[in-house]
Amino acid sequence: MGGMKKYRPRRYPLLPRRQPLPATGPALPLQGPWPDWPAFWRDTSAALQQRGYARSTLLYYRQILRAFSQQAAKPPAAITREDVHAYLHRLARSRPSAHWIAMNISILRTLFDKLTGQGLLHRITGPRLPRTLPDILTTTETEALLNAANTLRDQLLIHLLLGHGLKPSTLRHLRWHDLDCMNLQSEISTLQSTLMRIAKGLGLSNDLVFPGLDPAKPLSARSIERRIRELATAAGIERPVTAMTLRHTFAVVSLRNGMSLPELQQRLGHKTLEATARYLRCLLPHDATSPLDTLAQHDNSQARVILDVLQESSANPIRHSEINNLQLFRFLKMRLKSGFLRLASCLLGT
Repeated sequence: MGGMKKYRPRRYPLLPRRQPLPATGPALPLQGPWPDWPAFWRDTSAALQQRGYARSTLLYYRQILRAFSQQAAKPPAAITREDVHAYLHRLARSRPSAHWIAMNISILRTLFDKLTGQGLLHRITGPRLPRTLPDILTTTETEALLNAANTLRDQLLIHLLLGHGLKPSTLRHLRWHDLDCMNLQSEISTLQSTLMRIAKGLGLSNDLVFPGLDPAKPLSARSIERRIRELATAAGIERPVTAMTLRHTFAVVSLRNGMSLPELQQRLGHKTLEATARYLRCLLPHDATSPLDTLAQHDNSQARVILDVLQESSANPIRHSEINNLQLFRFLKMRLKSGFLRLASCLLGT
């Protein structure tokens, strides 16, 4: 073993990431002509680096530009609009993904239109993907997902996504005082209003509801999606479940329960009514119960757990060893350390 060399990852100094230069006015097109493709790439890549493009992005640019130059078989100064059309038609015949075709068009447009001002891809648009119905949860899946959330933090996470149709970007920046405004817009508010009143009474109104590792920063959207996947797996849901799945479920069930399109548009924050009207195509059949009904039942039960703990702790303070298995204490341990200690000390009478 002594003769083995320690493996060291190879470092590629090519295309280092740089900070974007301060804006000094409108960017002028690069001046040509370029005698060959290496010269063209040297100037365009330098311009992209000045604009803050990452190294991994520039590698995609170089890969697509190399494929285009090999098919064109002519210097950059001789490239015409017909050469771009021929490249895209040949690319489409190989049946790549729509994402890859769109990436080729975007990269070539940046290089030949935005940077060099040649206008070779004017009015060339990418492929349009077929519009599919939004994926939603059934009542059984909603109940299983809520049962899998064994902490109040996870319960509140599901309630806010499924009961309000929030986006992950909105959810991660929520503060406790924001729940006060949301309670006025939803009947499913018992759990969050109870927690909001506790936080407000302890002076935590401006704290993040879902903080990250750094208490001053919110939980990342990736962490939210990962937790939802873990809960869906624990619930036995085999198909993919994301935060947008819960948002779609809220929209469809709200329409089925009689909410108007303009009201739903306002709740979801859509700019156009057409974006909201797509949910009309996947209305659920009328059942005895709906996912939102199941959510309301769990919401009330979780709120009763908190109220019971509050009443018991006010009459007879509970020791840490006795409350350690309660859902409320598990929720408190996931909040900010300072805020949780203050909240726990009030609840425990210490």
